Amino acid sequence: FVFSSATPSEKFKKILEDIIQDIAPDSIKSITATPSKEKGKGRKLRGHMKLVVTTKDISSTIDEVQAFLEARGNGKMLYIFNSILESERFGDLLIKNDITPRIVNGFHGYQVDFNERIIVATSAVELGVNIGNVELGHIEPGYYFENLSQRLGRFSRQDQDSTVYLHVGEEWLNEFRSIKTNNYYDFLKKVSEIVQAKHIQETAVRINARVFTYFVII
Repeated sequence: FVFSSATPSEKFKKILEDIIQDIAPDSIKSITATPSKEKGKGRKLRGHMKLVVTTKDISSTIDEVQAFLEARGNGKMLYIFNSILESERFGDLLIKNDITPRIVNGFHGYQVDFNERIIVATSAVELGVNIGNVELGHIEPGYYFENLSQRLGRFSRQDQDSTVYLHVGEEWLNEFRSIKTNNYYDFLKKVSEIVQAKHIQETAVRINARVFTYFVII
């Protein structure tokens, strides 16, 4: 039984470890990858990310889209909205300004090609999607910590540098701005103290995991 994730939930991991330990003691092996500290060694996991926290309405950034398209380059600009309705409205607003975006608010897998430079999306791009070459982003935080961490994960992939504008309400502004760290993973840890995590129903996890481990072991 293999559990693989680039952003694993610690609670989910603990539940699985307890289940497997009950069925097959001492059979758990954890395999992790960490960036090499030696220059030129290993694969670069992340580029530089500049994060700007703002209370500005995400839908009032049409001028920034136009400026991005007028600038030279082939990078992409990604919007992630909390609501399908709001993403559709913003897409319509872009079209009225003679800008043709790619609208993504349904499930898309790894084989989807994102050729458009402006992408307007929802939580549909949080998992299993690699857009690539995203230079600029405007995102809403979602409703849970997992939403925000996955959304930030769409940017600065491998050696790509990105600037991301995080649009939050007044109630979160000062808390986000109080975070003082240049380490991405330390930042996410501090964010997890601000934004609540999804509730994981332990009973359901245990039932499903036991089905998988039963077939693996027999």
